[in-house]
Amino acid sequence: MKSKKDLSFDDLANRMQHLVSLKKYEYALKELEEMRKQNPDSMDVQIFFPYVNFYQGKYNLAIEQAESVLAKNIGYPTVYYILAQSYLKKSNYKKFGEITDLGLSQHSNDVPLISCKVRYLALMKKENEALKIAEIALGFEPKNPQILNMKARILESLQKEGGEEILDLSIANDPMNASSHVAKGQLYFNKRDYEKAKECFLAALKIDPENKTAREHLNSILCITYFPNHFKVLNFYNRNLPRIFSFFVLWIIASFCFTAYSKFTDGSGSWFLPISIFFAWGVIMYFNHIFQYDAAYHLSIHEKTKQFFQKEESRKPVFTTLVKLVIAIIFLGITIYFQV
Repeated sequence: MKSKKDLSFDDLANRMQHLVSLKKYEYALKELEEMRKQNPDSMDVQIFFPYVNFYQGKYNLAIEQAESVLAKNIGYPTVYYILAQSYLKKSNYKKFGEITDLGLSQHSNDVPLISCKVRYLALMKKENEALKIAEIALGFEPKNPQILNMKARILESLQKEGGEEILDLSIANDPMNASSHVAKGQLYFNKRDYEKAKECFLAALKIDPENKTAREHLNSILCITYFPNHFKVLNFYNRNLPRIFSFFVLWIIASFCFTAYSKFTDGSGSWFLPISIFFAWGVIMYFNHIFQYDAAYHLSIHEKTKQFFQKEESRKPVFTTLVKLVIAIIFLGITIYFQV
């Protein structure tokens, strides 16, 4: 059996890919450190530091390490790919495009870099050009799921037929690729075919239970399909929370001013402040309730969101209103008693 020091580049790549797929990032970095100590001049080892850190989500560190490798005139396509993808994750589309072009100038047939070019052109709304580049990439790797998924999305954005068939092919080629199921789910979601979309997202979660995109879309389907009114409330809440908060802050300040003025005059408006505070408190508590929906929804806590909505759906509006009215009357009575 080969020692870690004697691993070929391909063996090392497979080893790192395996550890990254298991999310054993620290273990992978530890192995790389050991190999670097054994062979400090090995560039094969150096290029996998940014690779592991990228998949760990440490994009700034991955950029720093990848640029350090490229500064030594070591132009592995993997380094260009990781550097480009790191800039994409940082939403620096200009650098993403520049690094992709630089990498392709040296490795014109590298499919991962070609996929970056397709993604860049799609981001720049150059879908027709992106489609041509995708066809070139598929000429090298006809079954590449990443390219097939992007081609399907581009066809959808161009409102052309064929996207669904391409995704079926992608899934048939690699049924365990969660991204293909997600891409097909998004296609159905955009067509408002929520039942088929739900099946695709559930299939993706069976493969990758932590897939954020699938979880978010499932929550959206849950809200749109079963709780449309509460989904509208969530959207209203997200759009108007700053205005609502500002309104009630101003309301309370005005209440204080009015009550203070009344005490210095005839005292007739001294009831206004406690009633205003009570009213504001009720509305704020209501929106705090909505905030819980929103937090569960955006954190993709599917079951939690469902529980909140089911609980709200089961409430009896008339009974709830009567309870609130009784509480308000009691509070008003106490206020008047103390004012007298």
